[in-house]
Amino acid sequence: MKIVHGRVTTIHFFLTDDEGTLLDSSEEFGPLTFVHGKSKVLPALEKELLGKLKGDKFEATFYPEEAYGQIDKTLLKEYSIESLPSRGQKIEVGTLFETQRDNKEILMRVIKIEGNKVFLDGNHPFAGKKLHYIGKVLEVREATSEELKSGFAFS
Repeated sequence: MKIVHGRVTTIHFFLTDDEGTLLDSSEEFGPLTFVHGKSKVLPALEKELLGKLKGDKFEATFYPEEAYGQIDKTLLKEYSIESLPSRGQKIEVGTLFETQRDNKEILMRVIKIEGNKVFLDGNHPFAGKKLHYIGKVLEVREATSEELKSGFAFS
């Protein structure tokens, strides 16, 4: 069965950047299962997988414009540590804060702390990176009506 829009697809993958740093992998959390065409994975990856069959291997490279975009410098912010709501959590590199921008929720990640100043980044962690996928199609099946409606695969 070929991968087409609306079919449930399961893949095993490794994602690296240009330096060969492993950014993500299905090895740690298990295979990735999604309904093809329901915007749960990168559209460029869906395009790459289109027409593949169970057992097919794939390799693909995506530039930032095809993946998570270039780094948006307007999403790099500096605050005093006192101005951030700690909500009982320790503020350290990696701490996440939810905020609103253009009526959308975005996550801001602490990327640096210098004395009383905290530097936040609202970009996706992979923004500005050229991404390299290597993987294998493990399964392709018809989606249930519930999966098609919700956009999420349930198996």
